[in-house]
Amino acid sequence: MTASDPGVVLLEYTVPDGQDSFIVSVPENQDIRLANGFEEPYPGYFEYTGSGTAQIEYAVNRSFQIPEDDDRIDLPETYTSHNESVATSVIPRHSGAPIQLAFPDGGYAGTTIMYVGEIAHVETISNGPNRHNVVIPAAVDSSVGDATLEGLQLGAETIDPRHYYCESTLFIHPGDVRGYASRADSVSGENWEQNGPGTHTPLHEYVHLNQRYTVAEEMQWFTESSATYLTARILYDNGLLTPTEYDAQLTYWDHFSSGSNLTNSSSYLRQSEASLVRDDYTSGALVLARLDADLRGNGNATIYDLFSAVGSGDPATDYDVSAFYDDYERLGGNRSEAELRTLLEQSGTVEPAYVTPSARVLPDSLVRHENYADSTPREVEIRVLSVLAFIVLVAGVLKARESISDQGDD
Repeated sequence: MTASDPGVVLLEYTVPDGQDSFIVSVPENQDIRLANGFEEPYPGYFEYTGSGTAQIEYAVNRSFQIPEDDDRIDLPETYTSHNESVATSVIPRHSGAPIQLAFPDGGYAGTTIMYVGEIAHVETISNGPNRHNVVIPAAVDSSVGDATLEGLQLGAETIDPRHYYCESTLFIHPGDVRGYASRADSVSGENWEQNGPGTHTPLHEYVHLNQRYTVAEEMQWFTESSATYLTARILYDNGLLTPTEYDAQLTYWDHFSSGSNLTNSSSYLRQSEASLVRDDYTSGALVLARLDADLRGNGNATIYDLFSAVGSGDPATDYDVSAFYDDYERLGGNRSEAELRTLLEQSGTVEPAYVTPSARVLPDSLVRHENYADSTPREVEIRVLSVLAFIVLVAGVLKARESISDQGDD
């Protein structure tokens, strides 16, 4: 495989003697440039004709809008990251022939994703029986690569390994590229956050790689909430975020929160098709901050223990809020199940509450980030709509009076 132009992948097959046919299934939505030696019986599937050169070339330097109702595990099929020096693409499926990827111009293959471009180095981070290969391209700034490795190492040391054995590959993209984690591969971008450049997104995706559970619909919020909160908590606990930065990490996006019912994913506020900021990222992270404060203030457990408990459930059973409460109570949580459900289902903004390693509750005298809002967008919307309605009403009355006056003149 080569990338003769940035973001254009060329697959050249060396067909062994006696191999008369095999099928290549190219990832969805790819712009096919050529297919020499193949027939295309139906879109996306190419069958080798048995003679001549076997080549398939397609463009991957495009970004696709992720439909909001898409299944999370299918993201790599519809979303391809890129910049001017590297290209990432899902590895095409092959049927009827063995394949061994080679990168003449530099590259690296994970379990489901391939990465084309010059590689600076590959580091392996161990977490119990699990191995995570971190691929850092030459185009990534060395300080970003170092920060990424530091954050991922802290994550591996903090999060207890599950009972499964996982081999994963994390590709660190240069530039501002959206990150995602899927199955055993993940892609991350640098400089997503003002604080901790190169650390936040990879660590967020690393948390996702450690989420191996089956949850009920009412617990869907936990997936993004735990990744968001644990990322901030790990960085803070290890001194990479100051108390003010830690608070800002969790409250900065709170002005996007609608304060909707977290147990009902259909009620989450979606800002636009281009934004994936939802209540499970925002309000959910603040709920976990509250629960973490409960555990730290009433016993020896922390959010890390609760995260491990969720991942240790019976994979054959959907993990619901009642099971979540049982684990929370067992670890020392002091709220009733009714109080926990109220916290998850409430319609108001969740005021942050955290406990530091010294047991000091935050925030106590912190200056809020300028974008922090006490009012949820829907509360603001109601106020704005009320004002607009009044303005429209006044305008209508004035127009009616003007019309009556005109008729009188006539």
